[in-house]
Amino acid sequence: MITVRAHDGVVTLEGLVPEQSQVELAGKAAQGVPGVAQVKNALTLSSI
Repeated sequence: MITVRAHDGVVTLEGLVPEQSQVELAGKAAQGVPGVAQVKNALTLSSI
């Protein structure tokens, strides 16, 4: 599950994902949203 928080153009992504490619994809998707100035990608890989 991914938690997304946004405040003043800064988006923070937190949670666990099963693959590194998903970390990168989520960051790129967030950056592509109009009004987003910065993305803090704190997603980590799940061990399952």
